[in-house]
Amino acid sequence: MLTVRRDQEIHREDGGWFRAAWHFSFDHYRDRDQMGIGPLRVFNHDQLAPGAVWPMHPHTDVEGITYVWKGTFRHADSLGNDGILHPGGIQLMTLGSGAEHSEQNGSQTEPMEFLQLWILPDTPGLPPEVQQRQFTTDQRSDRLLKVTFKRHAIEHHSDRRSFQRFYAQPEENVKYLFLESSFIPILWALHLPGFLLVGWLFGIPAGVGASLGTAVYAAGYEAIHFFIHTPRNYWFQRTRLFRFYRRV
Repeated sequence: MLTVRRDQEIHREDGGWFRAAWHFSFDHYRDRDQMGIGPLRVFNHDQLAPGAVWPMHPHTDVEGITYVWKGTFRHADSLGNDGILHPGGIQLMTLGSGAEHSEQNGSQTEPMEFLQLWILPDTPGLPPEVQQRQFTTDQRSDRLLKVTFKRHAIEHHSDRRSFQRFYAQPEENVKYLFLESSFIPILWALHLPGFLLVGWLFGIPAGVGASLGTAVYAAGYEAIHFFIHTPRNYWFQRTRLFRFYRRV
């Protein structure tokens, strides 16, 4: 079930040098009904005052995605990494076996805003690392921007494949939607002879057999699709057969 949450319903924090909107339970804020969506555990909108520095703090077993919204984002961590990101910059930090990091406003005169998402990885204890990409205004205007990092960072560390990429050009979306809508009746037509054959063997009228077969096929397909894109919470999702379906 989808729940609509208005802006005024999102939890707010104001620490003077920082302001934040926390969509899910985070730090001292606890809401049993807002614990994330699947492996997406944290979705924060943070603002830092000019020159503000979030002190070094540790995390483990988290894939942190940061998107710079406004201002100058400066990063530092216990691995010796640093760097500056401007609006349109994206950082992926794997905090597997543990590391400390610090979010900082790189400007002494302008405020800074960024979005931060935490994704829970499949595998605990991954080696910590940082990857950053900077995109221009032209690259990210009037389109859904494709963002890719090193292969294993997104695709392998999280169950939810939708975080593998954010795509694509508008014309690519049109082609994808055309293929999707045109392939469904073709797929149904390929299975129709089988539905009719089973109905004939059991003495079921052709129309009833085709209808029942279509309903069972659609329900089974949707069930498999649903469980493929959810975290491994059920025993059968750890079987070899299901892992094979997940890969294909």
